[in-house]
Amino acid sequence: MATRKKSDIRPSINTNRYQVLSTPRYDRFSSLSLIIMFSLFLGTLYALAPAVLGGLLSNIQRAPLGNELTSNATYSMNVTGCPGYTLGSLQESVIGLTAQLSLAGPACNAFGLDISDLTIEITYQSQSTYIASRVLCMQY
Repeated sequence: MATRKKSDIRPSINTNRYQVLSTPRYDRFSSLSLIIMFSLFLGTLYALAPAVLGGLLSNIQRAPLGNELTSNATYSMNVTGCPGYTLGSLQESVIGLTAQLSLAGPACNAFGLDISDLTIEITYQSQSTYIASRVLCMQY
């Protein structure tokens, strides 16, 4: 047994007995096992990500917009004559709302092709703000 110095011994607060201070020793095998476990955890997350995200993303119907901007000269950028949208139906829930929107008149295509009918979903983040809005279904 190694000889201990007087500085290694201190009185215990709770009793009159003395406790020996020991420095923690790090086992290189425990560090290696932590690294391996963390790597396996990351590998599992990486492997499961497409399955989890694929299930979430499959619920969203995507339609190509077809309005790739080539230059500003292609579209008028003038919205003064644009009709806007009318609200067809509104469904409100505890977490947000869903609305059916229809173009109120002829399309003006100021910034690209106007969408004639669409469904938009808004999810509340709190009582006064919302997280995101997304287009669920579009028709030209």
